[in-house]
Amino acid sequence: MMKNNLIGLILVSVGVLILLGNLGVLDGEFMLIAIGAAFLIFYGLSGREKETRKVGLLIPGLIVIAVGLFAQFESRFQNAPYLFFVFLGLAFLGVYLIHTRNEQGGKWPLFPALGLFGFSVFIFAATTFNLEFLGTIMNNLVPVGAIVAGLVLLVKARKKA
Repeated sequence: MMKNNLIGLILVSVGVLILLGNLGVLDGEFMLIAIGAAFLIFYGLSGREKETRKVGLLIPGLIVIAVGLFAQFESRFQNAPYLFFVFLGLAFLGVYLIHTRNEQGGKWPLFPALGLFGFSVFIFAATTFNLEFLGTIMNNLVPVGAIVAGLVLLVKARKKA
């Protein structure tokens, strides 16, 4: 019964948001933030305790809000593509802080968050300082890193066999 109520609530909310967008009441960026907020509300309604709440509603909610916030900032701050990755990193940090922080194995959202933050620093440096050598480093570092990681995995697999 609860599942039908949640699906019904989601359908009504999506319909209202689309109708408001079609009528011109909500613009695109705010529409994304409103859809993300709806996911967060559904996350809160999906269980009484944090352990029973559906993280599958929290993750898309925070990501959609991050994209909406990026769209808001992008229209104001031109040439800031690194912000996209900062906002996505903040979304995964939010998943950690809101849902997985005190769980066994709950540190997993920190890995994509840190990776996205690191990539945003790389994009910021490449676009701000126009460092051509970063492209050369990446062209050579990525394949060498893949080769080294593959060799390590092969050696570990061989030792276990």
